[in-house]
Amino acid sequence: MDEFEVKFKKKIDKLFKDSFEEITKSKFDTFYKTLQKDMQDLNSINGEVKFGKLVYSINKTKDRWVTKYIESPLSALNVEVQAAAYLYEKVISKEIDIDKFRSIYGCDSVEELKDRMIKEVEKWKTNKDSLLTSFVGFKKLAKVSIKPAFKNDILKTYYNYINSPESGLKSYEHVTRIPSILGNIGIDTTNTQKFLDKSEINQMESQSSELALTGTIDRLIVSEENQTKILMQLEKQVYLRIANDQESQDLMTQIALIKAVKQLNHLDLKIITHYYTNFYNIVSNDSIGKYISELVNEIGLSDNSNNYKLVIDSLLKIGSIRLEAEYEGRNIKGSLLEVFIDIKNGRKFAEVQLGGFLKTLIIMDSTFNFNKDTFDLLSRDAQQLAIWLQHRRLKNVLDDSKFSEAIAVQYLANAILMRAKDVYKRRDRLSRALEELKVYKLIVKDYEYNSKEYQFIIDYIRLPKEVICNIQNKNFKTGELIEGTILKK
Repeated sequence: MDEFEVKFKKKIDKLFKDSFEEITKSKFDTFYKTLQKDMQDLNSINGEVKFGKLVYSINKTKDRWVTKYIESPLSALNVEVQAAAYLYEKVISKEIDIDKFRSIYGCDSVEELKDRMIKEVEKWKTNKDSLLTSFVGFKKLAKVSIKPAFKNDILKTYYNYINSPESGLKSYEHVTRIPSILGNIGIDTTNTQKFLDKSEINQMESQSSELALTGTIDRLIVSEENQTKILMQLEKQVYLRIANDQESQDLMTQIALIKAVKQLNHLDLKIITHYYTNFYNIVSNDSIGKYISELVNEIGLSDNSNNYKLVIDSLLKIGSIRLEAEYEGRNIKGSLLEVFIDIKNGRKFAEVQLGGFLKTLIIMDSTFNFNKDTFDLLSRDAQQLAIWLQHRRLKNVLDDSKFSEAIAVQYLANAILMRAKDVYKRRDRLSRALEELKVYKLIVKDYEYNSKEYQFIIDYIRLPKEVICNIQNKNFKTGELIEGTILKK
């Protein structure tokens, strides 16, 4: 073992060795050797992906253990409560003094004891740093649960250690993570395109007396080429609830709601990506709470009231959108993000949870990953084209192993929603975005424009052989690939 391994082994021995050998009656060193491959995976370029799955497994285990601890009649909690109840009966019958009960249990009633025990175990469950092996009833668990718990705790400790300053190891560049489903959806990079066109809005206004708060506003997005079907719904009732206007029956509010519905734009993409990246290693029911001003700064916008309003409008939209998609062989339904907006200390505050749709994508490891430093240098158009082309690039490998294809201007423009209908204006805008990707060596190796056919010939950067093999064998997850990742020196 090298110096790092020796140092880490001492740390692990101190934390786990004695308790492991006491409970399992087996050698800790032998068990530790079986974890080497898992630790290597956590220290690889895909370490974050592996760790995300590990954390998800740990959180599910915590939920299961705590539920059983509280509800099972034979759990340590209920056995303790029953014993306390028996003793408390003697207090009531004056056989013993309340001080005796208090000295044993540190409280004045059975209810107080039970509440305290439940609060303690709930606190353990929600503590991100708590270990499975520190569970209050751990030693009494079934043997089949013991070794997996030690394994998960050791791997969690290992990942946290190698990514801490204490380890002195290299770490990878920050990664921007984008739900792969967005590779199927056009984005308005100018933040100006309307979801509903003028005639539809006028029709809504002419029928204003029939408008209702219930129901959804739907948009069906169908890609005939790859048979991906996406139903995007904006639930009006949810929209108004998030806006703290649930009881409003005001007609103008309803019309304003209809007008506010837009296709996803670049600001929506930034906010979805921001939360998706932050939630990537959580994958739980935890929430992220931020003042709107904090969120505005974190996504790189100027600190002013107009941007506060834009961000709130985007959160309202994202929080009330539900998606249904036939995707990667599965039917996925759910929200993108669960959003709650309120006033805290006199300031607008957003509490956000990971929605069911995005949570499923993380579990499926269906994520497009980009080196953050490189991705942030791109224009909005180039960022959106990178997402859209990555979807096609990976699909081409699956279909025919080609790293070159011809894409018509009008079809390529599906990635970026444009007001301009003129093919030359569209061509010029797409050319600028493709040139950026080529310069930064992201997805695109080279490209040329065929003026006769009004199409771009795009040469993609080749993927490593092992990735190609895994894609063709359908043994590949998009989250395993990080585009433009550079090791820190």
